[in-house]
Amino acid sequence: MLTLHVDSDNVQRDELKGLPTPSPTETWQPVAHEVFDGLVRQSLARASIEVTQSYYGLSRPSDDGYRHRLFAILQTQDRIIDGQAGLTIGLRNSTDQSMSAGLVYGNRVFVCDNLAFAGEYVIRRKHTTHILQDLPAIIDRGVGKYFEQADRQRILIERLQDRLINDQEAYHAMVDAASHGIIPYAGIRAVRQQWHHPGHQVFIPRTGWSLYNGFTETMKRYVPAAAADRTLRLTGLFHGLLN
Repeated sequence: MLTLHVDSDNVQRDELKGLPTPSPTETWQPVAHEVFDGLVRQSLARASIEVTQSYYGLSRPSDDGYRHRLFAILQTQDRIIDGQAGLTIGLRNSTDQSMSAGLVYGNRVFVCDNLAFAGEYVIRRKHTTHILQDLPAIIDRGVGKYFEQADRQRILIERLQDRLINDQEAYHAMVDAASHGIIPYAGIRAVRQQWHHPGHQVFIPRTGWSLYNGFTETMKRYVPAAAADRTLRLTGLFHGLLN
C-alpha cells in the first residue's frame, strides 16, 4: 500500500511511460522514472527475486508538465517472518534535483498492511554526470544485499517480539521519537492510542514489536520518501531500546 499526500497521485506503472524529462546540463543528468524502475526490476529478475505486487506514486504535474518525483513500493514473494512480515523494496527518484535516486529495503506487516524500513539506503545516487552509466552496477550491488537485509530484519523482529515493554518505557520511546523528529509531537497521541488499543490481536502482547507497529501504523500518513527516512531513524531508536 502506498499512501500519498495531496500533491501526489497514485498511478499505474504504465503511466511512467513517455513522461517528459527535463534536458540535462553539464553537471546534472535526470533519469526518467520509467528507466530507473526498469533498471531495478531487471536487476531483481537477474537475482531471481520475484515482484508480486507494486504501487506507484507521482507528484502532480508542474506548470511545464513535468511529474518530477516518483515513489514506489515493490512487494516480493519472500517472507521475513511467516504469516507476519515480508520483504518490500522502496524506490524514489526525482527529475528536479529535489532528491537522489534511492532504493531501500523494508518489511511489510501483513496483519495491518503497514511498512517499516530498516537499515540504510542501499542506493542513494545523485543525478550527476554519468549516472546512467553507473546505475546498473550500483543497483546490482544494492540488490545483492537483499537476502542479507532480509536476515537482519528477521533478527530485529524476533528480538522485538521477545522484548517486553512497560507503559513507562513506551511513553519514553514516544517522546524520544518526537524529540528526534521521527514523529511530530502531535503524533504521540496516535501512537499512544495504538499502544493501549491495538487494532489487531497479534499486537496485544506488551512487546517492542507491538510498540514498533504502533509507530509504523501511525506513520502510514507520511509521504513515502518521508516515511522511509523516518522509519529508518525509528529503527535506530529501537535498536537502542534493545541494547
